[in-house]
Amino acid sequence: MANGSSKTTREVQSTLLAHGEQLLNGSKVRRVNQTQSLDTFLNDMSKPKNGSGHSAKSAPKSSPNSVKATLDRISKKTPEVMVKVTGGGNSMGKVKAHMGYITRNGQLEGIDQDGNKVNGRDDIEDTAEDWQMSGTPISDEESKYKQAFNIVLSMPKGTDEKGVYDAAKEFAEEHFKDRKYMLVQHTFTNDPSKDPSENPHVHVVVKAVSEKGDRLNIRKADLQKWRESFAEKLRSRGIEANATKRIARLQKNRSDKQSVKQMKEQGKSFKRYGKNKASPERVQKAKQQEKEALTHYKEITKALSQSPDPQDRKLAVDLVDYLRKQVEVKKPMPQPQIQPNKLDLQHGKNKGKEQDR
Repeated sequence: MANGSSKTTREVQSTLLAHGEQLLNGSKVRRVNQTQSLDTFLNDMSKPKNGSGHSAKSAPKSSPNSVKATLDRISKKTPEVMVKVTGGGNSMGKVKAHMGYITRNGQLEGIDQDGNKVNGRDDIEDTAEDWQMSGTPISDEESKYKQAFNIVLSMPKGTDEKGVYDAAKEFAEEHFKDRKYMLVQHTFTNDPSKDPSENPHVHVVVKAVSEKGDRLNIRKADLQKWRESFAEKLRSRGIEANATKRIARLQKNRSDKQSVKQMKEQGKSFKRYGKNKASPERVQKAKQQEKEALTHYKEITKALSQSPDPQDRKLAVDLVDYLRKQVEVKKPMPQPQIQPNKLDLQHGKNKGKEQDR
């Protein structure tokens, strides 16, 4: 073991938690105080935090293993889940119209929060009436507040459809407890639409006010937590899924919507409206975020490459390979220096040469 070129397991864990939290969750990088032991630091970092109105129960728990698992999925380009709020009705008429839309006017079966099936137009009418009359009433008149939220949970083409549906059901049961909701799955084979999506997805329409009178207030941070929750439920069913922010993947641009992808595949032309070039400030902010992300990756891969665990060192190589492909740089990123007697990198070197051809 070369002097000064290796780290202890606890030192690697410290770096993973400090820089992994910042890279993946946007948390402030925490350093070990001179008067604070490393064990205390690691234990403190792994505890859920209170603050900003979030309870410790709902706060995500991080651990070195969870950070490594997420980074490993990033390096393998594991499919990313999509959880999106597509809108919401502010009157009973609009809420019922969306129920009709996601069931394709009663052609597709839905289920409600109690597991009851919603089949056909009559069931939709009954469900809408129940929503309108029970708990906090929903007026026929338009309100300035959302009376329901329309949510979509989706995975890429080829994902096991039943697994997506079951994960979405569990997701709704957990996050919309004490609320009325209805969910419907759309697949390429069951959707009677003329232009069905190839991505299996589940529509969930949720009544904004719960049976206890609590109003659902969806924030950006909630959407990320929902993505992570949905991905976890998919993985528990054997489906590879990840829920990371674009900056953590060093993905600069958003993916095209399904309709745009289909137009491209069919060779059709299209125009984008309302999309102006990003402002200089926004461009500069994006560059700064990318620079910070690369800095965190540098510290993480350096620590992993000096770990006594061969799996950590392999992850360091995989991450650098991934970063090389994601980032356009004049000079290639330096390969982590790994001791030859601990890990044979010949296969990785050959792979890199083949990719450069």
